[in-house]
Amino acid sequence: MKVKSFFMLFWRAIRSFSRREETFACLFLILVIFSGYNIFFRGNDSISPEEFSDKPTSGGAYSEGLIGRVMRLNPLYTEFNSVDRDIARLVFSGLSQYDPIKGEIVEDLATHSLSSDKKTYTFTVKDNVFWHDGEPVTAEDVYFTYHDVIQSDNFQNSILRSNFNGIEIRLVDKKTVIFTLSEVNSFFFSNTTVGLLPKHILGGMNPADLSAIEFNKMPIGSGPYAMDGPVKNFNKAENQVNLVAFDNYYGEKPRISNVKFFTFPDEKALYKARNSLNGLSRIT
Repeated sequence: MKVKSFFMLFWRAIRSFSRREETFACLFLILVIFSGYNIFFRGNDSISPEEFSDKPTSGGAYSEGLIGRVMRLNPLYTEFNSVDRDIARLVFSGLSQYDPIKGEIVEDLATHSLSSDKKTYTFTVKDNVFWHDGEPVTAEDVYFTYHDVIQSDNFQNSILRSNFNGIEIRLVDKKTVIFTLSEVNSFFFSNTTVGLLPKHILGGMNPADLSAIEFNKMPIGSGPYAMDGPVKNFNKAENQVNLVAFDNYYGEKPRISNVKFFTFPDEKALYKARNSLNGLSRIT
């Protein structure tokens, strides 16, 4: 009875208010009711911080739309194509990598040390690092990628090749490779983020031919995700790439089991397919 009388008085009061005052009064009443419910009815059953944890569970799938085409999923050529770069960074790994949280270059599949004169970088491949086909990653793969391919006169990416001009690369053993610079270069460590190529698959091939081989459509890397089949072509402008989490990845295991990328010729086509995708990349 008292509750009914209260609401009757409240209603009569707000009838004398202006339209704007009525709106604020009603919102205030709703806030009071909601707060009272939480205090008197929920009590100790209120939601704990753990229930709002931002830590994702493992498993599931994620799909993303990209504008462009898959050209070459080869880490030595991805700087020419943003679609290739977005996908290849999940398939391949290098001596170092960019950490977006720290905002700096950090070690990846190898540890490193720098000489006192800051000209000699010694990289040691970590234990239990594997290619997606099960073969171990060794210093020979590092030497092959940087010396045999990137420093070759026949290598087609002149921009990447210029980053290693005048640098002596020496293979010490199965785990160790040494880079000796002719002069101090504070940016050199960032150059070692390049994804490594598997020597046991590509060794002996002319570097000039690397840009046009089937490996670029079905690559074998050492990154957190492996290709789940070759690149699918639907027409001249649309591709699909399926990735699966790599169980033997040496770093922190990916929480999402499957990742799918779909390419579209333009932003209009990508936006039209938005309801079938989890994410859209590089849109206005």
